[in-house]
Amino acid sequence: GERGETGPPGPAGFPGAP
Repeated sequence: GERGETGPPGPAGFPGAP
């Protein structure tokens, strides 16, 4: 998944933590 603004990357297909 894509990396969140401050959190780690999310699982595949999901955004990371805000």
